[in-house]
Amino acid sequence: MKRSWLLSLTLWSLALHVSAQDENVQDRAREADALAVETEASAHFSQGVELFREGAYRAALVELQRAHELSPDYRVLFNIGQTQLQLGEYVEAIKAFEAYLVQGGAAVDAQRRTDTEKEMAQLRKRVATLAITVNVTGAEVYVDSTFAGKSPLSATIPVSVGRHRVYAQGDAGANASIVIDVAGGDLKEIALDLVAPVREVAQFKPPTQAPSSKRSWFTPRKRWAVGLLAGSAALGVTAGIFGFLTKQSHDRYQDALKEVPGSRSQIASARDDMQLRGLITDGLTGAALALGVTSLVLFVMKDKETAPAAGPTGKNVKGKGPTLQLSLVPNGLLARGEF
Repeated sequence: MKRSWLLSLTLWSLALHVSAQDENVQDRAREADALAVETEASAHFSQGVELFREGAYRAALVELQRAHELSPDYRVLFNIGQTQLQLGEYVEAIKAFEAYLVQGGAAVDAQRRTDTEKEMAQLRKRVATLAITVNVTGAEVYVDSTFAGKSPLSATIPVSVGRHRVYAQGDAGANASIVIDVAGGDLKEIALDLVAPVREVAQFKPPTQAPSSKRSWFTPRKRWAVGLLAGSAALGVTAGIFGFLTKQSHDRYQDALKEVPGSRSQIASARDDMQLRGLITDGLTGAALALGVTSLVLFVMKDKETAPAAGPTGKNVKGKGPTLQLSLVPNGLLARGEF
């Protein structure tokens, strides 16, 4: 039993020793973390003070606030209040100075406390008060970009002198806003009437009618007319060329008749050549005139809308368009068809 008791005592002592070592390790870890936080906070504070001296007040405020978040020290609140004072944020500066005096308590030097209270009294002269009412309950109220609460607000809202935007938003997108200018000491009553946004109502539009199918000006009949006119022009040009050649043959025939003594073979050859060319010229001229007249007739004719004729089986059969048939005749070109 004695050995068992001694063994238990030894094990208990060893456990206490190990536990004490673990606590020491944890304490050292916590101290290291705290030291790292303090070091980071100190770096932000130093950076903030340097920026303040350079006149970069907005950046300085960010650094000082970060330092206070990492290591809440009441002394940093005094620097924050001074920076907000330079930025014209008088309400926020008063809050920072009040927190500085409350958290500092007896640790704040008496002269520093007196000076701070005097500065706060001067700052309150640069503060106005807003009494905001909304026509609906539960609307979210904002002053500039700061959330002030939900309607009905239980207290007035202090703001710095200058221009401010008061905005309220309710259900279904209903909202209202106003921009105001306030001077120090003003008590401004603001009533916001929320109005639901106007929704566009889809207007009834009659269905767009398809454009009526109009017959194209360039109908098949007019295409025939254009083609015949082009053919008439080509035949006319060719007829002109043969006419010129016929004139040359006529001149040679006359020259052959004037020769003394004349040659019957030359006279006959010149006459035959003149007659052949003359015949071709006449044929081409006649064909050109026929095509031209036909083209003109096709152009001036009006289109007739006729109902489809009934076929042998009683069914309607669509009528065919104009037809034209050309054939050569000994004295020219014959055109016939239905239009």
